[in-house]
Amino acid sequence: MITETECDGIMIERAAIGNPWIISQVLAGIANVNLPPVSFRKRFEVMMQYLDASVRYCGEEKTCYMLRSRLGWFSKGLPHSSKFRDSIKYISSRGEAAALILAYQTMLESCAAERIKQA
Repeated sequence: MITETECDGIMIERAAIGNPWIISQVLAGIANVNLPPVSFRKRFEVMMQYLDASVRYCGEEKTCYMLRSRLGWFSKGLPHSSKFRDSIKYISSRGEAAALILAYQTMLESCAAERIKQA
């Protein structure tokens, strides 16, 4: 974008909500450095950090309401993300949110391990 249009900058704030590593990816792109894709494990680690930080900052009730949409942003592009988004529609506690995140992570890791076995 910067090279083609000679713009002074780009806005990525909203994209960073579910993809906080976008900033390092953009900077790497500007420097022509290839970064490896973010691992499943890292995505889920960040989801849990976001959950805990949100509970500390906003309280559990408000956080659970907000995370009904925001956790879905973290799953964008991952397999079975629609099932995960359906499962988080009615989160009512931090523990429930953490359990759903962990269940989704476990399911994706299990699917990946199965694909490796079949290959």
